[in-house]
Amino acid sequence: MHELMHALGVGHRCHWPSIMGLSRPQCVGEFPTKPTADDIAYLEFMTRLATVLSAQPDAWQLQEAVASLTPRGS
Repeated sequence: MHELMHALGVGHRCHWPSIMGLSRPQCVGEFPTKPTADDIAYLEFMTRLATVLSAQPDAWQLQEAVASLTPRGS
C-alpha cells in the first residue's frame, strides 16, 4: 500500500500517523499498515486540487491571486 500511495503522488509524511510515515527521530507516532482516514482525506484533497488546476491551470499564478484580492471596479 505504501508504494501504491507513492504511485498516486503521495510523498512521505511526518505530520499524522500515516502509512507514508518515516522512521526518523523527528517523525513521531504510529506506522499503520493500512491507509488511515487522514491519508484518504489527503488523497481526496489532492484529487480535487488536481481537478481544479486542470480546469484553471493559472489558478495558482501570482497575478490571478492578486486580482482575486482587488475589489472589482477599483
